Amino acid sequence: MAGGRGTRLSPFTKVINKHLLPVGKYPMIYWPLLRLQEAKVTNVCIVTSEESIPAMKEMIEALPLEKLSCRFVPQAEPLGIADGILQAEPFVKNDKIVVLLGDNVFTDSLHQAVEQFIQSGEGAKVFVKEVSDPERYGVVEIDDRGNVLNIEEKPLKPKTNLCATGIYLYDNKVFDYIRRLSFSTRGEMEVTDLNRQYLEEGKLTVQRLESFWIDAGTIASLNKANSYMFNPSE
Repeated sequence: MAGGRGTRLSPFTKVINKHLLPVGKYPMIYWPLLRLQEAKVTNVCIVTSEESIPAMKEMIEALPLEKLSCRFVPQAEPLGIADGILQAEPFVKNDKIVVLLGDNVFTDSLHQAVEQFIQSGEGAKVFVKEVSDPERYGVVEIDDRGNVLNIEEKPLKPKTNLCATGIYLYDNKVFDYIRRLSFSTRGEMEVTDLNRQYLEEGKLTVQRLESFWIDAGTIASLNKANSYMFNPSE
């Protein structure tokens, strides 16, 4: 998912898609694509705005990602992550999918989780991480056994500090679930509402990220992502 307006990174995003801003030696979108390549996910659908496709395509073709085959699909309006996923339905067909937000920079390998999900049958998996500012994210509540009790979008008083990162695994029922969604008060199809449908069916699981992760969608977090990529040992 590489759409959206990128307003938190203005004024840069007035002239460039935020996913093409630098993080370390490469553009931001390189890092989630690298994680896909490592996980042996070779067929990739990049959902972005129509006007961003030419620059996105040219940039990705210049990156050292030889094992990926990328298709670019426009999202006419920034109507949310779930709507972006829906645009990829003709590309996905009957497969299961990995969904990554293009502004998520992380270092955990997804290979084992993807392999297990391919074999597991049905459902959805959300990758989670403890953060200091959970009110910015979808907040996940789990019990002592790791079962999901609740997931809530940007709560004013978070019950936990466990946030849903922009890393998801879905079975092919995801498109039917998205078509059931209504638009939220901010005019988007919320991915949290999508995940809640899986939760209500008892088919939502979580997996913790153990290493570095950041949503690089703000000036401050973009700076932190750059600092880490240049000095990962600090």
